[in-house]
Amino acid sequence: MELYEYARMILFGADLDEKLIRPAAFSDTRPGKENLIPANPRRSPLISLSKNYKSKTKFPGKSSLSIPENRGRVLHFFANHELLALELMALVLLRFPKAPKKFRLGIAQTMLEEQEHLALYLTRMNQLGVGFGEEHLNDFFWKCIANVRSPLEFTAKMSLTLEQGNLDFSYYYWQLFQKLGDQTTAAILKRVYEDEIGHVKHGLHWFRSFKNQDGLAGKSDWDIYRGFLEKPLSPIRAKGLIFVEKARMAAGLDTEFIQQVKHYQGSKGRPPSIWIFNPNFEEELVFPKKTFPKTKALTKDLSHLLTCLANEHDIIVTQNPPPKQFLMELKKVGFKVPKFLCEKEVLAWEGSISRIKPWGWSHKIFQYWSRKFHNLTDEHPQDKEWLSSKQFEKIPLKNLTSKAFASEVQTEFLDSLSNDQKAYLHASAYPAYIATNLEEFSLAYTQLAQLSDKVLIKAPYGSSGRHQRKLDYLGPIPANDMNWIKNTLRHQSKLVIEPYLDKVVDLSVQLMIHSDESASVQGVTRFLTHNNRSYFGHVLGQKLFACDSEVVRAIHQKPKYGLSNWELLKKSALFVIKKLQAAGYTGPAGIDAFIFKQGKQFYLRPLVEINCRYTMGHCALALERFIPKDWLGLFSIKVTPNKCPTH
Repeated sequence: MELYEYARMILFGADLDEKLIRPAAFSDTRPGKENLIPANPRRSPLISLSKNYKSKTKFPGKSSLSIPENRGRVLHFFANHELLALELMALVLLRFPKAPKKFRLGIAQTMLEEQEHLALYLTRMNQLGVGFGEEHLNDFFWKCIANVRSPLEFTAKMSLTLEQGNLDFSYYYWQLFQKLGDQTTAAILKRVYEDEIGHVKHGLHWFRSFKNQDGLAGKSDWDIYRGFLEKPLSPIRAKGLIFVEKARMAAGLDTEFIQQVKHYQGSKGRPPSIWIFNPNFEEELVFPKKTFPKTKALTKDLSHLLTCLANEHDIIVTQNPPPKQFLMELKKVGFKVPKFLCEKEVLAWEGSISRIKPWGWSHKIFQYWSRKFHNLTDEHPQDKEWLSSKQFEKIPLKNLTSKAFASEVQTEFLDSLSNDQKAYLHASAYPAYIATNLEEFSLAYTQLAQLSDKVLIKAPYGSSGRHQRKLDYLGPIPANDMNWIKNTLRHQSKLVIEPYLDKVVDLSVQLMIHSDESASVQGVTRFLTHNNRSYFGHVLGQKLFACDSEVVRAIHQKPKYGLSNWELLKKSALFVIKKLQAAGYTGPAGIDAFIFKQGKQFYLRPLVEINCRYTMGHCALALERFIPKDWLGLFSIKVTPNKCPTH
């Protein structure tokens, strides 16, 4: 069959059967004239790129692949990519009839292999209960490559970018399906991986040949390659979930090119988010015009923690960019390292920005950054609640972050429990008084003395153990503590007074609440504190490592009636989610809780604080991705003699 006829059949055939016809042999005696580019490849309504899909679906996560249908959905994505690659190669045969015959015949041979891959995917998908066209069929590949102006540009975008990236994806899923015991699917991915090495090798050969013909022999492959990539393509698209160097070496890529791709950081075409670390978030809510010189060192040193949360195309605002060697080490262990820019560089940024992501939204942060990025509201309606000043005023974030609010929510939550569920809680978990003046404080202080010989007094705003006092109930309150109480009432209007309990394990629940009123409990973590209750670090992996067996039993053991403490903790998280949603809050949040000892028994205090911001727990959950299952890790913040924290 003539290449011209074969290409037209692939590009303009409407049904899969037509696109899967494989000629026995090829000739290229009538290449035809240069053809115009169609807006889209022709497809029947059942497999349309734009119209025939029920809803746009997310790529199935690794944890869901034990379900056969989800494995079929993974293959659905891959099948669509194979079909688009097949159609784009047909387009190139029609678009460049004067290209070297060996190049064109090589493209046709690659197309035959793409047809085999597609047929294998389709058969296996059907066995797993998924039909082609049941999921969203995106046209990303087509939009990126259909308008190529030369065969050289095609090899750069298709072979050295998308097909190079598929070396990683096919290898990763080959290994993953093998571990899952799905040997049939694993064998298909192994075949695709091995063929993909040849496809990249073919493209690289002609990339270098066309480069030399165009008088560019003196320039490096990397420089020429980078010159052809414009948004939404970048070298980020040339790598996948892992980086398989041996496949690239087998395809003939040189060491310099491989390392450039491996360590390239940038965007896949999405505008970056700007991450801002403001650890004095709570204080900013109370004193919006005040500066906090004592936290400058904290901000400078710990802004790098946002690397745990940011994506590789994002920007972290920092006064102290990490050394390049440190970033290289992070990349080696799998971190997706973002850009680090100083505030002045970020304010001078001329490109598009996706959103602003501070540690916590205060009016001070909002007013400062919205002056530069005021247009985000219109471009990204999902962020409107935080980037519209009127809406920002409507959400009582200051109230939601107050420890007084957390105490009120805890009381409501405990009152909502059944008698059986309450019976498993100790009476000490209940009382938390809110005082608005000295008389109310004195009354609460006296009442709590009947339950505990120690009392904890908290300012409504303050994080990491700051702004609180522990008092032994031994008579008159010391003068310095009384001065602190009076000053706190004057500046923050309230005090929270509760029993000082014998805490043995600190726990936190990390939440993410979205603007469409959906929310998720991201995980439960265990954190560590100093004697003054200031934050020290998080235990990763084996959360209850070194805990007494009685403590572990108290957390997980289910009583004859009611809920276990673990179930109760999650139930309190769902209760908090509803309260925050009702108030209009969206974004990250965290709940602090702890296990305490009373006599010889251990009990849960399920709701100690609510933090409407990112927390160290969010960082800990992100770091746990790098801890093998059942391993133990420690994420800690060290304080040096001059009290400057390091991590």
